[in-house]
Amino acid sequence: MAHIENREEHKRLAIVKVLIRKNAARVIRYVFRHSQPGDPVDSESCPPHEEGAIEEFRQVRERHDFQKESNQAVHIIQSWNPEESKTLSPKEVNSMGRKLVEEYFKGHQFVIVTHTDTEKTHNHIVVNAVSMETGRQIEPKYKHLHKLRAISDKICLERGLQIPNQDATLRRAHVPQKVQQMVRHGRESWVWDIKNKADFAMFLATNYDQYVGYMDALGVKARVENENITYFYPGKSRGKRGDKLGKHYDKPGLEKRFKSNDFKFRERPELRERIWAKFGELSNNGGRTLRDSGAILLDAGVARSDAPTDYSHFTKNSRRNPHPVPASERELAHSIIPIEEIRRAKRSIPEYCKQNKIELLTNAKGQTVLKHRDYVVINEFEATNTKNGTKANLIDFVAAHHKLTLLQAVAKINGNPTLELVEKHFGEVKRKYTSFHIPTQNQMGHREATELLGDFLRASGASHKLADPLLKHQRAAVSITGIVKLFAESDSGGALEFTQGPGNAWTEQKQGQFQKPFFKRAPRGSQAYVYTEPKSYMARRGADAFSDRTHNAGILALM
Repeated sequence: MAHIENREEHKRLAIVKVLIRKNAARVIRYVFRHSQPGDPVDSESCPPHEEGAIEEFRQVRERHDFQKESNQAVHIIQSWNPEESKTLSPKEVNSMGRKLVEEYFKGHQFVIVTHTDTEKTHNHIVVNAVSMETGRQIEPKYKHLHKLRAISDKICLERGLQIPNQDATLRRAHVPQKVQQMVRHGRESWVWDIKNKADFAMFLATNYDQYVGYMDALGVKARVENENITYFYPGKSRGKRGDKLGKHYDKPGLEKRFKSNDFKFRERPELRERIWAKFGELSNNGGRTLRDSGAILLDAGVARSDAPTDYSHFTKNSRRNPHPVPASERELAHSIIPIEEIRRAKRSIPEYCKQNKIELLTNAKGQTVLKHRDYVVINEFEATNTKNGTKANLIDFVAAHHKLTLLQAVAKINGNPTLELVEKHFGEVKRKYTSFHIPTQNQMGHREATELLGDFLRASGASHKLADPLLKHQRAAVSITGIVKLFAESDSGGALEFTQGPGNAWTEQKQGQFQKPFFKRAPRGSQAYVYTEPKSYMARRGADAFSDRTHNAGILALM
């Protein structure tokens, strides 16, 4: 799957996304069933309706002896911002979709359905992967994305519409020229990984010591001096100055963020107290020993002074010491999330791979590598992408595997969902890019899985919004053949399997043995609710089914 999205100018630009689909019938059904009455439909060499298009696509594949296990369709999503959507009729939007696909996928069947159900009018274009004329298959290559975007840009210009300008966006972000070239060629860089981790650290820090501490816990050293801040990435001989990364990563931008965070966090003292209390509980119950933990936890509960804060203050380096100095432990004790939570999440990567059935191999050099990703070398606590020089600890690995933010990954590894309260109150820190793509055996791509799981939930009377949390927290999985599986919490011994039939009917089958319930919550009062199976529980609780909001009533949902 590939997609492009210009994040900085998203609100005002045309967007093109490209997805490679294994099941043409499923995506055709999706685009028709989610359209509104009167939405324009167009097609080439097939009927402009659901079952007709599915049948004609199938006949062309069979005529050319197409292999069933191969990708069957290309799914293009072409959309415009709300302002421009108001100036375009749905028929105009549909015609621009036809022009796009006619120019690039000549000789292929396609169907175009324009959706008007959101403020952004958009086209869903499904292209048969097999050429009617030659029988050749469309290759699932990233180059399609760039070429289709270029054609879409040309169509927009002809209509007087705005187009993405990635080069200008990169220049405004003050990204080094070398990195700009790497991005244009679809390559990724350790520089972007520094920015990923810096975004996380500046989201939580209220001073330089906390910022340096969070960066260090994530594997990047930062050296603060009177005029500059320099970042040192593991395995790189030279540091990268903050002003080369962009104004947000240099001292003036950081100090502005520290001040903003400090005021913001002081308004929610109960949030910090709850996180630190949970940290102390887990540390004590888990038998972990933390250096000076008692003093740190005690100090953490002391209210900060109301005296003016100097956000430019930092622990100074000796001129004789070329390396960054560790952050002050006492200052770290005032952070909203304990640094130790980040540190203890950096556990064994091979053990995680074993638990999650991620296959590892030994190459000719005796190195442990990911199966199907032999350029990713795995050591005990670090993975290295040898193609672009980026490094990953278990936090990065879990974030990539489950498509989580770094903070959500820490919470998952440590079994401490209380950490996610910070993002729930102040917003998520999205990763700008993913360097490590972890192969998931026999699993459908995340976007397509979310769509199919949403269809299953709707058919079950539940909210489609549950699809994303179910996948993120490994409570559901969707195989490449379209089978939906539901699991009990932390129990892989059994599953409920659901297979889609005609008319969006789903048949159910039990696999294995269930050791735990689907969901449980201890009562705080005298009431408790019991559900005999997952579908009725999700239908009754709606989008709130997996919320950690406080409730007095207990809940038990069986498998």
